[in-house]
Amino acid sequence: ASLSYIILSYILLVVAFIDLDHLVVPNGIIVFGIVAGMILLSVNGLSIGWNAALLGAVTVSGFLYLTGVLGKLLFRKQSMGLGDVKLGALIGLFVGWKWAIVLLFLTFYIAALVGLAGLVTNRMRFGQRIPFGPFLSLGTISTLFFGDFIWDFIILKIILR
Repeated sequence: ASLSYIILSYILLVVAFIDLDHLVVPNGIIVFGIVAGMILLSVNGLSIGWNAALLGAVTVSGFLYLTGVLGKLLFRKQSMGLGDVKLGALIGLFVGWKWAIVLLFLTFYIAALVGLAGLVTNRMRFGQRIPFGPFLSLGTISTLFFGDFIWDFIILKIILR
């Protein structure tokens, strides 16, 4: 599993910096990551099975897609790019459904904190386009390190108490 998480982390690092500079998530990197994830799943290089991986991919990408649709209805402009949705599918494939929930929570929490801080300090303005790939990357890498802790102690003991 360590090799798969290293591969995922490198992909996320590259995507984060490209998205920061160009506001785009390259399809070539997404295809490479999905193929790598499927190969790792085939040789048991991931600690999750095919069902958890596919459910994770659908969970993350589906949630991001629905967020984009809702954002478009509310703000009357595109609020989530399809590159983020495809990146979500790649991430979900590697982490599975359980960590998908954790990383989505962390991702949106981190993005909200950064957005609010940017608005308060006047470094951002309401309606400004911001890259979401770096937040997905940070939320995912945080989940790789602390996912079980967050799931066990925060979600199961606090929310579902």
